[in-house]
Amino acid sequence: MSIRTISTRATDAFIYGYPMVDLYSILYKYVADPASPEYKAPLNQLYNTRRVATAEDGAIVAPNCDTPYSPRTSGSTHRPDRTSKPIGCPYPRVNSP
Repeated sequence: MSIRTISTRATDAFIYGYPMVDLYSILYKYVADPASPEYKAPLNQLYNTRRVATAEDGAIVAPNCDTPYSPRTSGSTHRPDRTSKPIGCPYPRVNSP
């Protein structure tokens, strides 16, 4: 293989692989490691952040600093989960059978 081919493959691996690794890192901090300061809630549970993001929130590189979040990480390996928005209600509802 030429140096150019190796360089191209390495660049492609970084461009397409890094986002997956970064997303898994965020997912692990949010739902899998209760000892993490970024821990939110276990899988399939809605969590409401009662404050806006600060400099201490480091799992996501640049969250909106003026928006409170309600993250929900859904793991669909065991059963399907549904999120619906009832008519006339401004907030979605989580339905887990």
